[in-house]
Amino acid sequence: MIWKRYGKFWGAFSLFDLVAANVLTLMTEFIGIRIGGEALGLSSWLTVPLALAFISWILVYLRYWTWERIALVVAAFNLVFVPLALMAHPDWPAVAQAFIGHGWVVSGGFVSVTFLVLLSANIGTTIAPWQLFFQQSCVVD
Repeated sequence: MIWKRYGKFWGAFSLFDLVAANVLTLMTEFIGIRIGGEALGLSSWLTVPLALAFISWILVYLRYWTWERIALVVAAFNLVFVPLALMAHPDWPAVAQAFIGHGWVVSGGFVSVTFLVLLSANIGTTIAPWQLFFQQSCVVD
């Protein structure tokens, strides 16, 4: 649709942008898989190939609807963090003070390189470029 509406340049630009964003996203995902495996005491030579085989198997053999349901079940496990946070017995006055803003301390201030990298990483993992393309294709469908 981009090719038809905006021409070859923007179509090619969008295609290149999407491929580059997907490659970079996959690289960071596999870095996370490697680090997660190492945190559990597993070798990266084991976790990365197994993850790649698992993802490849899903792409080849599962339908989109099935994978979507599996992903929703896995995402539901994030609800475990709520009782875990409560079981940690946080200091509620300190939590309230942090939300009010009195407890926020950013080393170097809000314009430091560390804070800006952290901010861009959070935005980048929350709003990935491929998600925008995916959402737009769902709207068109």
